[in-house]
Amino acid sequence: MTVRLPSKLVKLDRSIAYLLHRAEQHATDIFQREMGALGLTRPQFTLLLTVSRNPGLSQKELSSLTGLDQSTLGNLAIRLEESGLLARRRKTGSPRGMILELTRKGKITLDRSKTLAANADRAILHSIPHEERRIVLNALMTWSAKAGDAG
Repeated sequence: MTVRLPSKLVKLDRSIAYLLHRAEQHATDIFQREMGALGLTRPQFTLLLTVSRNPGLSQKELSSLTGLDQSTLGNLAIRLEESGLLARRRKTGSPRGMILELTRKGKITLDRSKTLAANADRAILHSIPHEERRIVLNALMTWSAKAGDAG
């Protein structure tokens, strides 16, 4: 199937950037609905999961893995620390570098949130026609890999 894009964009329903933005809004709404009881946002979940899978990394390294800019990640880390889910400590030999670690409460919350996140993924995927799901999922994994996502 060949996709033809116009040489001049006059309708938003032909803009890949706009369509991805709308899809992201839809996915975020579903994620927030599922995660409501725990009150975690998608970026917070992303950070907690990445910290759990990559112990000992600095905030700068976590920023690279998650796609969250360093300022946003730093603010998230502070809020998660204030809520008792993360602990931050200075990286040895670095005056400014911080290492993030899950607290006991953070591990329990993350464990509970993994099921809710999987439920959200299923709901998002099931909003796509069955015969197109694999194509969409493969395309998203390809784009994510090109962006250097943690996986």
